Amino acid sequence: MFSSFDASDLMFIVGILLSVKKVAEMDRYHMLRVVVVTSILSFFVILFFLAYGFTLGNPIQFTCTGD
Repeated sequence: MFSSFDASDLMFIVGILLSVKKVAEMDRYHMLRVVVVTSILSFFVILFFLAYGFTLGNPIQFTCTGD
């Protein structure tokens, strides 16, 4: 899955996590906070369902060689 995982990917993921943490700790804008955090978490659940739910637990294996 992460065959070419490097430091820039890690920095990107850490940046996203820190942004979500900052949104979750906001004092004001409760409704906006709920919508943003729920949307982000729902996105990952939907991706998981699309990847594994439709294939009954056997995800499609791509055999691209990158010619």
